[in-house]
Amino acid sequence: MISKVTKGSNFHGLLNYLFSKPGAELIGGNIVGETALELANKMEESSLKSARVQKPVGHFSLSVPANDQLSLTDWLKIAKEYLKEMGYDCNKYAVVHHTDRDHDHIHIAACRVREDTGKCVTDSWEKVRSEAVVKKLEQDYNLTPTPSSYDKDRRSPTTGERRLLARTGEDSVRVKLQDTIDELCSQQPTMPELIDLLKDQGINIQVKETVSGSMGISYELDEIAFSGTHLGRAYTFNGLQKHRGVEYDPERDSNAITTASSRPPALTSQNLTTTDNETIGAIAPPHTNKLDLPGQLPLLPELELELELESDEAATASSDETANDDEKLNYADLFAVPDDFDKEFLENRAREIREQVREKQAAEQARRTAEVIEYRRAEEQRINNIYKENINNPIFNELISDEARALFEESIAQENTGAIAPNQLQSNDAIAPSDASNLNYQTDQTDSTAPTNQTVQHDPTIPTNQTVLSDPTVPTEPYQDDDNNESVDVDPVEENWQPLRSHLIEEYCLPAEILDLLHEAEWVYANDDGMAVFSLRTGENVETGVWVLDPETKDNEWLNLALEPDVEQEVNGEPATFWISSISDAPINKVIITQDPIEAISYVALDPSFGQNQTMYISAENADLLPIESLQKLGKDVVVSFKGDEEGIELEEEVMSVLPNSQKVELDEAGWNGILQQQEQDRQAEQMQLIAQYQSPQESQMEL
Repeated sequence: MISKVTKGSNFHGLLNYLFSKPGAELIGGNIVGETALELANKMEESSLKSARVQKPVGHFSLSVPANDQLSLTDWLKIAKEYLKEMGYDCNKYAVVHHTDRDHDHIHIAACRVREDTGKCVTDSWEKVRSEAVVKKLEQDYNLTPTPSSYDKDRRSPTTGERRLLARTGEDSVRVKLQDTIDELCSQQPTMPELIDLLKDQGINIQVKETVSGSMGISYELDEIAFSGTHLGRAYTFNGLQKHRGVEYDPERDSNAITTASSRPPALTSQNLTTTDNETIGAIAPPHTNKLDLPGQLPLLPELELELELESDEAATASSDETANDDEKLNYADLFAVPDDFDKEFLENRAREIREQVREKQAAEQARRTAEVIEYRRAEEQRINNIYKENINNPIFNELISDEARALFEESIAQENTGAIAPNQLQSNDAIAPSDASNLNYQTDQTDSTAPTNQTVQHDPTIPTNQTVLSDPTVPTEPYQDDDNNESVDVDPVEENWQPLRSHLIEEYCLPAEILDLLHEAEWVYANDDGMAVFSLRTGENVETGVWVLDPETKDNEWLNLALEPDVEQEVNGEPATFWISSISDAPINKVIITQDPIEAISYVALDPSFGQNQTMYISAENADLLPIESLQKLGKDVVVSFKGDEEGIELEEEVMSVLPNSQKVELDEAGWNGILQQQEQDRQAEQMQLIAQYQSPQESQMEL
C-alpha cells in the first residue's frame, strides 16, 4: 500500500476534483451530505474554529497494487483506522473511492482542525508516521508490502547502469558500493568500524568537514569516487546514522575516524585484477624461475596503495620465464631464495612503481587542468559574444551595469591582443538586468517550441526588483507551523550560498548563470541550515511563501510566510507561485507549468527559445495556487508537464481538470531535470571521447 499526504487551503477545489473522476463514489465519512458542495461547506465551517490555520485541508490517498483487491467495506475500515492513527480521530472527513486507474485506491478529504479543541492536527513527521501506519494495515489486511523508506533512501540505477547489467551481467561501481555498504551496515558497526570494514573490501573512504560545518563522506572503488549524496541519502554521513543504524559519537570516534581514513584500502579482486603470486613473479630475478613453492602469497603492505592506482599493464607485467603458475615465487618461503632477491629489492621495485604512479597522476592532473581552462575560455568567449551582439541595443545598454560593462570591455580588449585575463577565467555568469518586468496574462501568437536534448546557449532576462515587504535589516518572520513549536528559518544566509550553489550545479546540473540571476533577484538563496529557499510570489511580485529543499535528503516543503497586515491586505488572497518570466515588459503568451522550482529551472535550461519568447515558467504546490482565470484565457498555450511519479500524475489530473484546454506533456519519473542531467552526461561522455581520440595519436607519436 502506498500513501500520500498533502495539505491545501481550498476544500471546494479538492472535493470537486475527487468527485469529477469517472466512477468516483462516496463510500463513507462523518458528514451529512452527498455532493462535493455540501461536504466542502461542512469542512470549511469546521475549519473556522481556528483562524490561525492557513492550510486547513488534509488530503490523503491510499492505493494498493493491481493484484490486491479490497471491498468497499474494507476500504472504509482502512480509512477509519488510518485517520485514527494519524491523529484525525475528531475531525470532519469524507472517503471517496476511485476506479480510474489499474490499481485500486481511495482519497480522504479531511479538515485538519479538530472538532473538540479547535486546534490543528500536528503534521510533525507526518510522512514517516503515515508509512508506519500503512505497514500495519498491510499486515492486518494481508496486502502486498511496499518498499520501505530504507529502499527509497538508495539511489536507483541509472539507465546506463541498467544497460551495463543487461549487457555484461556486471553491476556498476555505484551499485557495488551500495550493496557492500548495506551488507556491512547490517552488522551495526560504529562509524570507525564501518570505515575499517570498507577499507578491508578495497574501498577508499574520505571523511571531511564541509564548509557548513557538517561532516561529509565519499567512497572510491576502482578509481571511481562517489559522494554519499550520489549513492543516496542513506549513504551520507548523517544518513548512515539515520537510515543504516551506524553509531557515531563525536568525542569517542573523531580520532578513530581520522586513523581509519588514513589507512590505504586493501587489495581485492575488485580493485586489482592480478594475483599476488603474479605480482611477485613479475618482479622476481630470472634465476628464481625454477623454484617450486606451493601456497598463496599474502598482501605486501608497502605495495598496496601504489598497485591499486597503477594500471593493469604495469601491475601484471611478467617475464616469459615466469609465465607458468607452478613456477612462480611463493611468499611463504621468500627468505629461502638467493640473497639478491631480498627485501631491499622489493623496496626498490616499490619505489619505482611509486614514481610511475606519481608521474601518471601528475599527467592526469595537468590534462584535467587544461580541460578546465579551455572550458572557461570557451565560456568566457561565449558570453563576450553575447555582449558584442547586443552592444548596439539601447535596451541592453540601459539594463547592464557600468561595472559589468567595464569587465566586458577589459576582457574583449585583452582578447583582441591575444591575452586572456586570469581573473576573467572565473567569470562565467550572465549579467541580470536591473529593472523589473510588468507581468501580464495576455494572449498572442504562441511559440510551440518544446525543449530538446540539445546544448543551448542562455541569454536569460530575469526581472530582479522583488517587492520589498519590510525593512531589509529586519529578519523575515520565520514560518511557524500552526499549532506546533517547530519553525523553519527562511532568512537568507549569504555565506551558505556558494556551497549550496555548487551542490545545485553538481547534483541537478542547473546552469550557473540562471542560478546567479535568480539569486541576485533574491528568488533563491540559502538559509541558516544550508537549505535551498525558493521564493513564491504573486503576479505583482509580492513574496507570500517559499519552497524549501533540503539538498542532502531532497525532502521539500511548500510554506506560507507570516505577512504584515498591510501586505496581507494588498495580496488579498492572490495565489503565489515560483515563476520565471522570459522577457520583461512584454505580455505573456505562453505558460509552462511544472511540478517544483527545480523542474521549472530545468525546463528553462532545456528551452532553446528562452530569452527570445514571451513565456512564463511556473510551479505550484497544487491547482488552487495557480492563477486559474488568467491561465484559462491562454487555452492551448498553457503546457502542463509534471513528473511521471504518483505525485506528478495526481497533480497533473488536478490541474487538467481546471485547465481542460491546456496541452499535456508526458514525462517519466525523473522529469525535466532527468532530461537535463542525461544531456549533461551525454555531453561529458562526448567530450571525454574526443579527448581520448586526440590523445591516442599523440601517445603513438611519443612512442615512436
